[in-house]
Amino acid sequence: MKSTVALLGASGFIGRAIHKELESCGFSVIPFYSHRSASFERRSASSVYVDFHNTSRCRELIGLLRPDIIISTPWVTTLPDYRTSPLNLQFKNSTISLAKIALEFETAHFICFGSSAEYGDSNLACDSSSSLINPLDLYSQSKYETYLELSSLFRDSDT
Repeated sequence: MKSTVALLGASGFIGRAIHKELESCGFSVIPFYSHRSASFERRSASSVYVDFHNTSRCRELIGLLRPDIIISTPWVTTLPDYRTSPLNLQFKNSTISLAKIALEFETAHFICFGSSAEYGDSNLACDSSSSLINPLDLYSQSKYETYLELSSLFRDSDT
């Protein structure tokens, strides 16, 4: 039996590549899109359109679909000021809410992508076992705080 993956952020740069790779590996992918685009009509019947920040709707869909794996890629990166945008806090909170939903429905795997921005100036040579955490802006600070919260949430979990 193939695993079902709920892929949030499926239309993004990382999400598109992950979607393609998962399908080529035989996973059943349910792409979650946060906005309609010109290519929306070409998406599969299993595609889901939902605002990532609408926690109650995300909970409803995850509860209904019961994916084996949830992959979360959304984060604000397109604004000219994304590194200092207050939207970083909204994405942090929404990612943490999604993690809590994964725990609530006992999802087997929850995967959330980071950026290594929390390593500051050394992010081209980061190694989590030896590099110092040095968030330089709201973007990197929010990413780091999300990591800390997720680590705490899943510490004693089977997910």
